[in-house]
Amino acid sequence: DQGATRRQWLFHWQELQRGAGAFLGPL
Repeated sequence: DQGATRRQWLFHWQELQRGAGAFLGPL
């Protein structure tokens, strides 16, 4: 299912951005 794959990718991207924000925040 293309929709499920896209939703999973979007969720992963959001997690990645949150992780990057947490990592770059203190800097």
